[in-house]
Amino acid sequence: MSKYDKSIYFAHRDALTNVFNRRYFDRQADKQLRFSRKKGAKLCIFVIDVNDFKQFNDQYGQKRKPIDT
Repeated sequence: MSKYDKSIYFAHRDALTNVFNRRYFDRQADKQLRFSRKKGAKLCIFVIDVNDFKQFNDQYGQKRKPIDT
């Protein structure tokens, strides 16, 4: 994997969980919404809300403050 590919990979994933992050979701949602409008197709979005994730994240991750705070 090239350095560029690695940077893209890590830019779109959470370092603790390796799950796609908000940046990835926003880009994919926009891409899929444009595609569904163009094709006249329906679009379904499935979102999972993890209860008490902050507690897990405080204990096992986020050693640094987020950039936007």
